[in-house]
Amino acid sequence: MGKLKGMWENKWIRYSVIVIIAIIIGFGSGNSSAKEELEGQKLTAEELLAEIDELEKEKDNLNDDIQELEKEISKKEKDLEDVKAENEEVLALVDNKNQLEKDVDNAKSELDSIQSDIDSANSNLGDIQDRIAKASGTLQKLDKKPIKLSAGQYFVGQDFPSGRYKAQGSSNFFVYDSGGSNIVNTILGGGSVGRGDYVFFAEDGYYVESSAPVTLVPVQ
Repeated sequence: MGKLKGMWENKWIRYSVIVIIAIIIGFGSGNSSAKEELEGQKLTAEELLAEIDELEKEKDNLNDDIQELEKEISKKEKDLEDVKAENEEVLALVDNKNQLEKDVDNAKSELDSIQSDIDSANSNLGDIQDRIAKASGTLQKLDKKPIKLSAGQYFVGQDFPSGRYKAQGSSNFFVYDSGGSNIVNTILGGGSVGRGDYVFFAEDGYYVESSAPVTLVPVQ
């Protein structure tokens, strides 16, 4: 006992014992901390695995959602193509309608131009007819050859042209209009019964009757 007490009083021995005890205590404490740390890491790993599983499930769900969205996009793209095709048809119809309207407007414009040409042609035709009539009248005036008729009946416009005449002769002389009404009833020639020459108008459809030869001289 005294020997042990003497050894304990040796500071180097005492110091060594204290160090060994401290090491033992530290080792025990270290094992406890390491165990707690490992248990904490194990718990954390399990939580991470669980979280990973949840994330995998979410990823699968997102993949499903993405596939659905891709299908919806494909459908929308097809719908869009159909709408574009319909729009192109509508635009084509609109272009055709616009072209038809332009063609109609052009046709109307051409029709108006043609109608204007027709009106102008009719006006020119009227002028030409007037000029022809005047020329014919002038020609008749220039060609004042007497018309000699034997006794009988003659139609104006068939046997001789219409116009203003002076009847010369010595006979009974009659002129009837187209309705048969007597408009001239005279005796041509001199003498006691004759009344001399007679000037009258003869229009187409009239007819002249003379009981003896008569001469018709055109006059103005």
